[in-house]
Amino acid sequence: DADTVGHAAGALMNFGEDINVLKVLIDNTIARNPSSAFSWFWSGWMRTFSGEADVAIDHFEKSLRLDPRATRLAFHLTGIGICHFFRRRFDQAAAALETSLHELPTYTTTSRFLISCYAHLGRLAEARELVARHEVRSGEPWLKGGALFRDEEQRALLFDGLSLAIGSSP
Repeated sequence: DADTVGHAAGALMNFGEDINVLKVLIDNTIARNPSSAFSWFWSGWMRTFSGEADVAIDHFEKSLRLDPRATRLAFHLTGIGICHFFRRRFDQAAAALETSLHELPTYTTTSRFLISCYAHLGRLAEARELVARHEVRSGEPWLKGGALFRDEEQRALLFDGLSLAIGSSP
């Protein structure tokens, strides 16, 4: 069942398992059921975390075409925004992340990336307003993590923007 394999692959990804093995698993699932929006969704996240931003955007968009009323719209938009962020397309990233944050204002990943994005765009007042509204603090566990983002340069881009907005090192 494509959804079951997608859930398992997503859970394993979140626990830091080998992303290359998981991409093979999800690719095989998509090959067996190319109409599984959920599998395309998880493939998008796996490509995001493995540094394949443009492929990830394509997979998120394919998932949304297959399921245009996706209940996980905010998660799709956050993934797309993160991919644009990593490609340094900050204006496109901000647009996707703002829409996602409007859809799901409690999703920590969205707010952290939007804060960093605003900082990189020089929109420090907006970044700092989000820092205050979402109570982002230097040293919070989310900022200490980042294990899902396996590329050091991508982590540095995220944390540099957050540091600028927070006013200290995360």
